[in-house]
Amino acid sequence: MVDKGIIRALCLQLGFVLRRRGSVKEEVYDICTAISVFYRFCPGLVSSEDSLRRGTDLFFLLPEAFQKGAVLSVMSIWHSIASTEGGTRTLLQNPNALLGARDVVKNQLGGTDGVLEALGFLKNVTYFCEENRKLVISQRGLLSALTRLPFNDTSEKVRDKVSSVYRNMALSLHTRVALAKRPDFLTALTALANSTSASTVKNMLSTIVSLASDPDSSLLIVFHGEGILVEILRRCISNEEDVTVRKRAVRAIRLLATETSAPLMIHDNTLMDALSKRALHDQSAEVRSEAAEAFAKCASLVTAPMAQHEAVLDALTHLSSSPHAIPSDVMARALREQANHPENRKALAKREALMVVMGQIAMSDKTSVGAKENICSVWLQLSFEDHSIRELIATPLTLEALVHNATSHGNRNHTIRQDAIKALLNLAAVPSNRERMVKHASLMRTLLHYASTTRQEDLKTEVKAAIMHLAQEL
Repeated sequence: MVDKGIIRALCLQLGFVLRRRGSVKEEVYDICTAISVFYRFCPGLVSSEDSLRRGTDLFFLLPEAFQKGAVLSVMSIWHSIASTEGGTRTLLQNPNALLGARDVVKNQLGGTDGVLEALGFLKNVTYFCEENRKLVISQRGLLSALTRLPFNDTSEKVRDKVSSVYRNMALSLHTRVALAKRPDFLTALTALANSTSASTVKNMLSTIVSLASDPDSSLLIVFHGEGILVEILRRCISNEEDVTVRKRAVRAIRLLATETSAPLMIHDNTLMDALSKRALHDQSAEVRSEAAEAFAKCASLVTAPMAQHEAVLDALTHLSSSPHAIPSDVMARALREQANHPENRKALAKREALMVVMGQIAMSDKTSVGAKENICSVWLQLSFEDHSIRELIATPLTLEALVHNATSHGNRNHTIRQDAIKALLNLAAVPSNRERMVKHASLMRTLLHYASTTRQEDLKTEVKAAIMHLAQEL
């Protein structure tokens, strides 16, 4: 029936009514309602370019019908047409539909049903492509109306729908930057945090994750409302019921941790405690991994007083001994940053559990080159400390790992080999270490091979001197 021209007939009737002097609003509303029913229940009307071309006349009539008061039915038609990319593209060739959606949202036209249709339309429009999102954000007054909606309408259905629009708008790089610079938009996100709908909260968190993926937005989010968004994320991390909520909240914290914001976040003891607990004990492996990386990322960026570093090292020690192992790349990166600060090195060397984990990371065939490079850098940093520190770290496992990474067959990475050799030389400078070093099956052979192959004359001289000192212990 639809293919035989009923929509065409309805459009002709609608055009006639709109142009007739003294047209009745009820007639306009009835015709638009009939058209909206066909569009809602006959997907073929918007599933092909040919069908869209046949409905072109309708697109010109709808704005006038909207002005005549058929708000709900016209908004429903726009919503249905926007369910496909082609329909959206056709609709947005002029601004009438966006202007209509703005007026509905801003003035609550058509009541809650009208607002829901407008939000459904905007959700579809912002789903398909970046240009559509830019159009929505740049449409004068529309974004402001959307940001006021969570405060003006307490309906959970409306909040859920507007949270979907927020989520979609934040999917593109350029729109993220624009949205993060809008304090009213960030404040609107806080209004969604207390929703009783899990879907709304998840959309809110997805929006924050998208915004946080842009480094320039991190500080804007962290500082907004005296840290209210970070507080919301902390509450979501402690959510015992929904694993998706916890995972997204933890991911947002990980993304928000930048060189500028991490020192602020790591001093939030409640937040760090929540992260470490999730990293150690959460039932979800994904949450544990995200939480461990979030904590370690904060630890890798912070430059704080010794008392704070001690707390970080304590947490890393617990994480390293957890049955739910922290990713080696994350742990190695965090330990390297801790070792970069001289005041940390003694405390780091005294933690036997961390020394064991370092050895395991450096020895594993599954460990990335980057992780091994970070671990060997840590050992090199520690080996520059006083004799007591060098004695602490010269364990059989550490020596085995250093020798393994100092050999060409163990590692072909120049930086790793060189750091491992230099660390061994520094350890050999301590007389009390030499006896256990010469007992290692291949340590001397590794040093001899390196001395015979390296082209760095100054390092070759140091290696030969170390070999002479070690030979005296034989």
